[in-house]
Amino acid sequence: PRWAWVAGAALAMGGGIWSMHFVGMLAFEMGMPAAYDLGLTLASLLIAVGATGAAFVLISRPGAGLRDILVGGPLMGVGVAGMHYTGMAAMRVPGNLAYSLPVVALSVAIAVTAATTALWLTFRQHGVGQKLAAAFVMGLAVAGMHYTGMAAATFTAEAAGAHAAHAGEVHAGGVGAGQQNLALAVGGATFLILFLAMLASSIDQQRVQRELQASEARFRAAVQAVRGVLWTNDAEGRMVGEQPGWAALTGQTPEAYAGFGWASAVHPDDVAPSVAAWNATVAARRPFVHEHRVRAQDGAWRHFAIRAVPVLDDRGGITEWVGVHTDITEQREAEGELLESNEELQRYAYIVSHDLRSPLVNVMGFTSELEEARPEIRRALGDHPDAERIDRDLGEALGFIRAAVTRMEGLIAAILKLSREGRRRFAPEPLALTSLLQSLADAQRHQIETAGATVSVAADLPTIVADRLAVEQVVGNLIDNAVKYLDAG
Repeated sequence: PRWAWVAGAALAMGGGIWSMHFVGMLAFEMGMPAAYDLGLTLASLLIAVGATGAAFVLISRPGAGLRDILVGGPLMGVGVAGMHYTGMAAMRVPGNLAYSLPVVALSVAIAVTAATTALWLTFRQHGVGQKLAAAFVMGLAVAGMHYTGMAAATFTAEAAGAHAAHAGEVHAGGVGAGQQNLALAVGGATFLILFLAMLASSIDQQRVQRELQASEARFRAAVQAVRGVLWTNDAEGRMVGEQPGWAALTGQTPEAYAGFGWASAVHPDDVAPSVAAWNATVAARRPFVHEHRVRAQDGAWRHFAIRAVPVLDDRGGITEWVGVHTDITEQREAEGELLESNEELQRYAYIVSHDLRSPLVNVMGFTSELEEARPEIRRALGDHPDAERIDRDLGEALGFIRAAVTRMEGLIAAILKLSREGRRRFAPEPLALTSLLQSLADAQRHQIETAGATVSVAADLPTIVADRLAVEQVVGNLIDNAVKYLDAG
């Protein structure tokens, strides 16, 4: 869990800072015996571990940003300084200790600045070099703060005859620890921290390995689920190493597909286009997307869609390509069958349109003849009492016939267009609803009156923008169904 790794990191970092301080103190020679208060010495260790732990909690949170670094860095720097001066307070010497406040402030500023910089470098995590730089800066923060803090300290020996402290004795009511014991304690703590760090690294490596294996298994399962073949190439496109997926698909041996040998399994007509597409992709440094045919192990040619992406190094250079061949043979076969069906539908539509248009031509021809003969019919009726009504009804009937034929021709044209394009595109235009609906009602007047129904169209309907043929089909079907299923009476 995250808290365990934060705790381990805090222990390693805090313990390392603490060890550096007391190793430096062991190297310090001031010409008088020194011992250390055990309680304050342990308190200095807790301060170092606690401050680094708090900083790690801040920067390891999901979504951590610059603000967390600007808080965590000073916190860690102040913790380093607090550990140092608490450790100094733990010293028991036969003399007096004084500090130069400006130099103390400088030591704290060094710790805060360097710790913040180290956290910022760690947070970026661009590579091993970045992490080493962060470790180096953090080491400078600890060492720089320590020796600046030591430069701020002044030790003054007491007058002759004053009580002198000796290693291992009890001082100021606390248990004292001499330099020899302190060296053993610091050495033991250092080796313990190193052991814990190595153990944590080993456990983490095993965990990462397990996660990597599980991730690889999931990825291979996903590739198989989409009927894909996973492969890798070097930066130039040569197959290197074992490619079990490609071998299982093509039956090629590692010696056969090595380098550019994989191209021998590609259909001869597709090799040149594939190579050209690959070269263009490498030059443009973009994902490779292509299709070609591959000879399967059973000798059959199968269609594959290919997609590959480059793997980049820290400098942005391409190190290798990871790609997937996805079998789309069934899709291409289905598309071929659909194309065949569409061609058959188109031929059928042409035949049907010819058969439908032939009688329409005759109807329009006879309608024109009736239109031309209408004056003669009117004269032949002479003084017949219904002559005017007959002439009016004949004109309306001829108008209905022309409208119906025009509508039928539009439907036939739409069928032909649909058969050619696979779909009909809408052509929106301004439509005066009142006149459009009235013309549709007039075209079906005979059917409406025969059923004993009436259709009324309001005179103040708006003008809309729509596809004329679609509106005519919808309204015509509504009227037709209403008349067809009208209850008697």
